[in-house]
Amino acid sequence: MKASEHPSEAPGAVVGSMALERTFLVDVDADGACADLYLLDGRFGVGGGYRLVRGEWIDDDLPYAWFAGGANHLDPVNRRWALRHADDLGVDEATFEAPGSSGG
Repeated sequence: MKASEHPSEAPGAVVGSMALERTFLVDVDADGACADLYLLDGRFGVGGGYRLVRGEWIDDDLPYAWFAGGANHLDPVNRRWALRHADDLGVDEATFEAPGSSGG
């Protein structure tokens, strides 16, 4: 498939200079409640890790211990779910799409 045939929303597609390959992870507690939303930017987080807080993304080391299990853990979620959670936190779509520019 030629580059011009790739759909613009495909993983790894580039809009301007921003790669869209991202992994969203949500912090889930022992009761199944969802809390913090994390983002691995780029393949396996090579573009950085972020946590969504009220109004913006901030640079944050991901809680790697949660990948190993325990009461709290991180579950992958799709972009649509993550965007809806961001809206609940008062984060607009432009801020959601550009985590590295929020200055955290």
